[in-house]
Amino acid sequence: MKILKKYDIIKFLMILITFTMIITGLNVILINEKECIAKADDKKIQSFNQDSETFKKNIFIHIFNKSLAVLELDYKEKIGNNSDSFVKYAFNKIINFDYKNPKSYLKAQISLLKGVEDEIKIASKDSEEINSEDYDTSDIYIPEEYSNQKAVVDDEDYYKEPEKNTTFKANSFQIEKSNQTKQDKKSIENISSSSPKNLKIISTPVPPPEKIEHDKNKPLILIYHTHGTEAYYPEKIGNYHSLNSKYTVIRVGDILTKYLLDKGYKVIHDTTIHDYPSYQGSYKRSLQTMKKYIKDNPDLKIFIDIHRDGIDKIAEIEKNRKKKYDEMRKNSYIRINGEKVSRFALVVGGGNKNVDKLKRFAYYIKAVSDELYPGLSRPVILKNRRYNRYNQFMSNYCVLFEVGSNLNTIDESVRAAKYIGEVLDKSLKGFVKLN
Repeated sequence: MKILKKYDIIKFLMILITFTMIITGLNVILINEKECIAKADDKKIQSFNQDSETFKKNIFIHIFNKSLAVLELDYKEKIGNNSDSFVKYAFNKIINFDYKNPKSYLKAQISLLKGVEDEIKIASKDSEEINSEDYDTSDIYIPEEYSNQKAVVDDEDYYKEPEKNTTFKANSFQIEKSNQTKQDKKSIENISSSSPKNLKIISTPVPPPEKIEHDKNKPLILIYHTHGTEAYYPEKIGNYHSLNSKYTVIRVGDILTKYLLDKGYKVIHDTTIHDYPSYQGSYKRSLQTMKKYIKDNPDLKIFIDIHRDGIDKIAEIEKNRKKKYDEMRKNSYIRINGEKVSRFALVVGGGNKNVDKLKRFAYYIKAVSDELYPGLSRPVILKNRRYNRYNQFMSNYCVLFEVGSNLNTIDESVRAAKYIGEVLDKSLKGFVKLN
């Protein structure tokens, strides 16, 4: 008889639990309808319904929480006394379901759908201005005391014309094997102590971009920085990101701007920080900057976005893989007139409809660079994913420069700006006519 009673008690508890789960499910199904009714009724009815719902749900909360201690702890931490949201919260936890977004259930059960939806967002026709180049990057931490400061150093020497008795050292750099081309091999083989005037044309002939006729009194070039906090050695703070322009790509832009102004071009240098406090959305913000200048200066044609390349875990490599670090460091510069000069790379976004014209512009600049200073330019980097645009759809004369990396010093990169200026001057003379 006692055994029978125990069995009856267990049976009763099982029925009670089953009944409880059914009621819980009905509450979730009907909860939106009740919320709508409550909003439509006056305040008194709304208050009455809320009190009633709170009382009923508190029964289920108590049952769930006491059956699983971890659930009670998590509930109190995230929900607190807001018992109205418990059922929604429990469903969200159990099956990753957001009642406000029914698609969340499908994505939780079929993980492939999440990836497909993200890809659709990136590739949608109306997302021309949605940039995902920096989608996975994180916020940058820079202490408050490192506020944006103007460089106080004297850069007068860097503004001077490059010397014409330039000499090169062949052993001061190597082209990466994975990206090495016949053109780069020729560049290495032809490095000598000759003056650039006497150098033979060693690059493959590249046709210049489409001709531009421009009023010499109106701005032609915009230099800006999507990632303006990118810094060089010795500014290690913030993982080589700084608001002190003395050590960043902004200073490189200053030198390049001054050189091109001296050559007679009308140049605007925008020093807006687009990547602080967050990298995410940097390109969207720099796009707005471009549009602002185009609105005020509709004759702008050439857009130069200056960055520096980034090497991950550079301190770890230097400490634990010294040979590898030394090799990377040696590949990061060439010697001109006995001084170390950061190498640069041109980046083209393959996700742009005008990619062929962008490539023509970039390869032409590289060909001129190979003539003047073999090895100064790395191979052109073509990013082929659909979301790799870098705002280059704004003009057929957009180019992204990666001047050096965090392996380079600020002095090496500032020197590079002078030589890049000479390369750009000669390149522009090949297809720009100033009236």
